[in-house]
Amino acid sequence: MLKIREIQAIETYDLRLKVLKTSEKYIYKYQGDFDTETKHFGAFLNKDCIGIVSVMKNSLAAYSQKQIQLRGMAVTPKMQGKNVGKQLIQFIEKQYRQKGVSLIWCNAREYAVPFYKKLGFESIGDKFYIEHVCFHYKMIKNI
Repeated sequence: MLKIREIQAIETYDLRLKVLKTSEKYIYKYQGDFDTETKHFGAFLNKDCIGIVSVMKNSLAAYSQKQIQLRGMAVTPKMQGKNVGKQLIQFIEKQYRQKGVSLIWCNAREYAVPFYKKLGFESIGDKFYIEHVCFHYKMIKNI
């Protein structure tokens, strides 16, 4: 059975590197990782961390409601497509809806856009490139 719990920033680094690293210059330690309002969550199967996501207080200027940004979402390759990411997102939505957050957003890698769309996110704006990573789309969801 999958268990989701809060973890420390350092506990996200292994999966960020294994799943998200696209070049030798990929920065896996994010600005904001240790901010007091940043939270990190891990999905565990037995004692193995198989999925992660970081939640940061960050706002899109075009939206006035209380919002959070998802960063560093990663699921181990062998567990992708098995609802781990979906469960992480649903967990975040429930936790933050209770805190008065009504909008979540992320910069989704181009290949991850279908995943987020299945969960009710919509893309806004044009495709953009993040250096040393890949093309992204900004995606939002009202919760």
